[in-house]
Amino acid sequence: PVSIPLTADQARALTSEQRLECLRKAAAITDADEQAASLLLLIEALTKEELPAAPTILRDIQKLTKFRIKSTWDALSIQWGRLDPISSLPLLRDYLPELDGLDDRKVMQGWLETDSAAALAWAQSPKNSLHEGGMAARAITHSVAGDPQQLAAAIQAFPAGDFRIIYCLPDYFDLVATITGNPDPAVIYENIPASLRDAAWPVAMKRLTKADPKAAVGWLKAHVNDPGRDYAATYRLIGDLAYEDPAGTAQWTATFPDTSNDEDPYHPAFVATSKWFQKDPAAAKTWLQTQPPTLPWVRDALKIIEAKENPKKSQEESTQD
Repeated sequence: PVSIPLTADQARALTSEQRLECLRKAAAITDADEQAASLLLLIEALTKEELPAAPTILRDIQKLTKFRIKSTWDALSIQWGRLDPISSLPLLRDYLPELDGLDDRKVMQGWLETDSAAALAWAQSPKNSLHEGGMAARAITHSVAGDPQQLAAAIQAFPAGDFRIIYCLPDYFDLVATITGNPDPAVIYENIPASLRDAAWPVAMKRLTKADPKAAVGWLKAHVNDPGRDYAATYRLIGDLAYEDPAGTAQWTATFPDTSNDEDPYHPAFVATSKWFQKDPAAAKTWLQTQPPTLPWVRDALKIIEAKENPKKSQEESTQD
């Protein structure tokens, strides 16, 4: 039997069977720091053929230890990128439980270390999935060497709906903040090339919400009618506001433009009213009944309230449908 911890040379000298057995032993270590140090050397010694077994080992053992160290999964993602990046794509797309720690951008990091030309060539083609978009964006951002103007030009060349846009735009915000020394998402949004402003709306909204909720409220008031408005990006802010003041938040968001866009499944007023109903069902229902009944979010909210108040009736109607 092989004892752990091992040196890097010892880990590489093991047979495949020994290395995977050591991986199992290391993953079962209950001290987080000791576990991470032992796993890192073993993961960096994994071969292409051993990669598929590693995530399952980490998942099953770490279920018992009740913790999962992100750096361990990052190391596995990077090693996967070094050895066989393309094979990670179907695994990432399928969201397999044993692979839920893999990180697409870390996979690309490993690929860039070993063959940056091939990685960038792969990233140049359109991507139609989130994970492929994330991987490609990492390579494209790497290729511009810290120049936000080059990154903006690359993004502008992407076809509409390309998933690379979703990930490249946050990188653009980061680069501009680094270059200018001003991380204010509102300023970056105002100065981004006009053709990218629509896609940048949710990035600015989310970042303002995280950095300064008060500023995010003001920005949303000023930009709720912008063409790039994405209500999904407001949910965290609206939810937090509604927790503190559900009535006021519901009344404010009810003034927002209505939309039946499939990409905006919930109007912000629906989100706020749902929070209000949790705190004061009678007041929320009374107010809802004063709103135009033709609005989709009003109809949806009333249906949910009705289902909660009369679960048996709702179940019968659902069965009839």
